[in-house]
Amino acid sequence: MFHKILIPLDLSDSEAQTKALSVATEMARTHNAELHAVSIGSNLPDPAARTESERTATLNALVSDLRTQHNIDATAHEIHSVDPGAEMDSLLMQFIEECQIDLVVMSSHEPGLMEYIFPAHGSYIASHAKISVFVVR
Repeated sequence: MFHKILIPLDLSDSEAQTKALSVATEMARTHNAELHAVSIGSNLPDPAARTESERTATLNALVSDLRTQHNIDATAHEIHSVDPGAEMDSLLMQFIEECQIDLVVMSSHEPGLMEYIFPAHGSYIASHAKISVFVVR
């Protein structure tokens, strides 16, 4: 049913993504699908890494562990952005189109006041993508 699954990852918030990673790996294994883990970052330090190469190494290690632990085909993709917060939605939509992704599994936080001002990335992707999107809280 699904052949290519995308899971966007915020490497600075691994606890919130544990459920989404679990769902994505289970879907990839069940459907014998490719799992594409994407991290969008800049060359500025952030809570996940001090450098872009450190963030890439962290992502590669995570994906390597997923491959080994769950026996799935998984690939890491580090996407560079000047402003990850502002460009995330458009970069994810572009990746979905270019890689012909047919399912997105995203973690989401509990909605609050900020969603009235700034839409959440998960709701944007779910509203605009032409494919299935599974938002995990």
